[in-house]
Amino acid sequence: MASEHTLVLLVLNHKYIDRIGDKLQFLSICGYVREVDLAWNRLSSWEEITAIFSLPRLEVLNLGYNPLQSSLAVLSLPLAVNLELFILNGTDLQMSTVQKLLNKMPKLKELHLSENRNLENRFDVSDEVMSKSLESLHVSKCNIEHWETVTSLWRFFPNLTSLSLCENPIRGTSCKLKVDDLNCLNGVRRLSLNKCLIDNWSSIEHLANINTLQDLRIIAIPLWEEYTNDEHFHLVIGRIPQLKILNGSVISAELREQSERYYDVHETKPKIFARLIERHGHVEQLCKVDMTPKKYAVVAVICEETGYNANLKIRLTQTVSCLMHMLEKLTGIPVRRMRLFYINSGNPFPDELRFPSQMLQALHIEDGGKICVQV
Repeated sequence: MASEHTLVLLVLNHKYIDRIGDKLQFLSICGYVREVDLAWNRLSSWEEITAIFSLPRLEVLNLGYNPLQSSLAVLSLPLAVNLELFILNGTDLQMSTVQKLLNKMPKLKELHLSENRNLENRFDVSDEVMSKSLESLHVSKCNIEHWETVTSLWRFFPNLTSLSLCENPIRGTSCKLKVDDLNCLNGVRRLSLNKCLIDNWSSIEHLANINTLQDLRIIAIPLWEEYTNDEHFHLVIGRIPQLKILNGSVISAELREQSERYYDVHETKPKIFARLIERHGHVEQLCKVDMTPKKYAVVAVICEETGYNANLKIRLTQTVSCLMHMLEKLTGIPVRRMRLFYINSGNPFPDELRFPSQMLQALHIEDGGKICVQV
């Protein structure tokens, strides 16, 4: 049996657990536990959850993929005073039940409600605030189709700074808003729309209305099928002037100017085109610059662990993942353990290539740069 002074993490997934057991013994053993992960079990009764909420140091709780009862008595759970991260993926709870749970979590910062397949049909509450402390919300794979659902979520959690909507069948980012809702989603700094069904530029332009938006993740959407990765990268940056990070890549001042000038020679003009011309003038008035994206770069690949050192011509139209698999064959380091760092001649500090799906073109890899392979 674990010592109550050493047990701080409790992970019991796929164990067919349907009850906590002796609650006094549980509290004695888990008095110092900070994180409890009971996902993929058979917990259904909220009475069994009361002991978990009573843990005095609990900061993280994962009850995802348990057949939890949809109804919840308001007074049945104690206050989870230190809980900051709560995961309810795949539980299909009504929002009224979620609201009652959140009332017991005064310090909650992050909430996961992903894979609740009919979330739009479970809004059995009015647009009242559910949590003022919540900063990050994950509602991926919830079959959300309408942007009105997104705006309702924002009203539930008005202090959100991060919102993940990945893999929802959202086709547009506009709705018939009330006059006092024109600043909807303001406060959100990071937004993920990966693998949604957005297929129009007006939806991209509408995101510029989120004045606080700085970090946007929007890959694998139908709109990109007509464009190269480099093209849609430029076309998004020019449309959202406040953006600082796009799909994991930092937008430098030079890149932003290049993207905003890009429209002058591109058929698709954004609503802010006139403003961009006022700022930069027409491309023809400047020196002519070849804007054709590079397809290859010659870089030095260095792996101190295996002694590998060679100059390689790498294809920039591939992803970081493809590059890692190629380097696995050359260095002998497995992809699952591999870390890549890129150093260019103008910046002595390495940048880690952390996103496997990111295109190398978006990382602005140049001839003469270095790629360091580490474990």
